[in-house]
Amino acid sequence: MDDRSLNTLVSSLKGPEYGVYTKKVKSTFDKIFDVLKEESMFGLDRCKLVGGFEKKTSIGLKADADLVIFYNGKQDKKMVLENFQDVLVKCFASSLKRISTTRNMVMKLQLDDIPIDLVVAENNTNFQGDQVTSQRVNSIAKFKSKENAMTVADLGCALTESSVEFMKKQTKFVHDVVLLGKYWNHGILFKEYVYGRSLIMELLAAHAAIQRQENYSNPSLTNAFIGFLEMVCNLQKQNVVFHETPVGYYKMSDIPKDILEQRPMLMDPVNPFNNLLDIRRNSTLKDLFNVFENAADTALKMIKSGCKDQKKIFLSQVI
Repeated sequence: MDDRSLNTLVSSLKGPEYGVYTKKVKSTFDKIFDVLKEESMFGLDRCKLVGGFEKKTSIGLKADADLVIFYNGKQDKKMVLENFQDVLVKCFASSLKRISTTRNMVMKLQLDDIPIDLVVAENNTNFQGDQVTSQRVNSIAKFKSKENAMTVADLGCALTESSVEFMKKQTKFVHDVVLLGKYWNHGILFKEYVYGRSLIMELLAAHAAIQRQENYSNPSLTNAFIGFLEMVCNLQKQNVVFHETPVGYYKMSDIPKDILEQRPMLMDPVNPFNNLLDIRRNSTLKDLFNVFENAADTALKMIKSGCKDQKKIFLSQVI
């Protein structure tokens, strides 16, 4: 495995069919929002394509597409999603194959053969500054206020636009390493659903790439990918904060002391209250740690033994 072969792999993950599929995703999202804005009983401000498709970090394997809809005023999320479901079932009965809502308030549906994860968030923008910054600053202020009724998950949904902005500001090198990390992650069939799994792998790969490009004038894609695998191999020892990157969104002092003391730690780059490796909030991470650490160790041993077969390195692991 070398930089040339990995660059070829990255290019294949962004083939012509990926562009066609992305256009179809955006068309379907526009259709969903047009119907909901017209038929929903709630006031809706805007609809954004977020996640890997908007960040340009999705791989060409028809991954779930992520959509966030911002509503005006204080609303009960469960009621909003129930109303959305009623509208979508009524309006798209012939092309809607499945629809349900998880306990994390994520609506999962398949429309036009596109798997979609839809979340909702309160619109907290105002007329000061740009929309993304305004939404982030005001949402964090609400979360920190005495009248706070937001959970960390609610805040995460409210900050999805900033998450997209963070990744878009990274270099092509970082994007390429992230694609490799997410492709490797996609090949591991883990029996438990772990909320945020794709984002965890995305950010670990981004951190490995950022470190590499900061220390080398001509960073190697191979070595950055190896750095990512080494981080995954030591998931339970991670202590990652993005505040020092050129596009950092908060200071170290903004992170609450009790979160700073947690291990492992992988801080959300736009949310100083979200440790993505917090097993107290996400108990299924314990099983993920063991499976992924073993898988990364196996991949590293193959690479270091001189294996040049990418299929073996990115081999699916059936658990």
